[in-house]
Amino acid sequence: MKFVKNFNNNAALVESSDNVEWVVIGNGIGFGYHVGDMIDDAKINRRFKAEEDSDTMKLVSGFDAQVLEVASALVNVVEPLINVKFDDV
Repeated sequence: MKFVKNFNNNAALVESSDNVEWVVIGNGIGFGYHVGDMIDDAKINRRFKAEEDSDTMKLVSGFDAQVLEVASALVNVVEPLINVKFDDV
């Protein structure tokens, strides 16, 4: 995936090889990259498909990085407990 834009140190906008944009969350995923740099998929904890007509981009850019990390960790803990898989897409 190619780096497009960072929202903060732990959230970024990336583009896949098939030109689909994704909002990705991971520790340090938005730090130190320049437009066009390749992102290591192993650094991505969660990914959400970005859509032009949605408010997802505005929401994610407004969140504190710690809120996104806690939400992601919470999902990882809760999924097996309630036997549900939340969809990233």
